[in-house]
Amino acid sequence: MSQKQSGEPDSSAGGGPDAGHEGVPRWVKIAGVIGVVVVALVVVMLLSGHGPGRHMQHSLQAPSVPMIDHRR
Repeated sequence: MSQKQSGEPDSSAGGGPDAGHEGVPRWVKIAGVIGVVVVALVVVMLLSGHGPGRHMQHSLQAPSVPMIDHRR
């Protein structure tokens, strides 16, 4: 087995503890892609007018139903 100058075994020789397992795990990549897609869809929906603002009252006027005074 080859040795680095620091005295640690060289994992690139094929016998290291993480031989063949380099980089980010697949499930993290998949979760990241799904998260990016969901965020992109939410942004597109909000910009196209299909967000929560469609279900809110758009006028700042008083309600059109007259208030009844029950203090008689």
